[in-house]
Amino acid sequence: MTRFQQLLCATTVLTVSGCTSSMGRMAVLAPRNVTVPGAKTIATVEGQDCGAAAMAADGSGSLQRAIEQALARAPGANALADVEISHASGCLTVRGKAVTMKAER
Repeated sequence: MTRFQQLLCATTVLTVSGCTSSMGRMAVLAPRNVTVPGAKTIATVEGQDCGAAAMAADGSGSLQRAIEQALARAPGANALADVEISHASGCLTVRGKAVTMKAER
């Protein structure tokens, strides 16, 4: 491999690893089952987790922490609605409307 090819390869890796990508959107996201009728919006919130688990293949641990962090910013909220999930630089971020709903048993 020539010096130019090595430099091109290194530049490509650095450029791709610094990209931001969306992990999708969901209508409602909650850490437990909830009933949607009668939901009351409290605030628009954001939660983020940049821990080592954010690099896990399924991302489940860091997603849970990001959701809990977002809900902690709106006392009384127990779910997120109109949620956007994104991943950038090893951090998982959730943004959405913090709502209060009746939890199912």
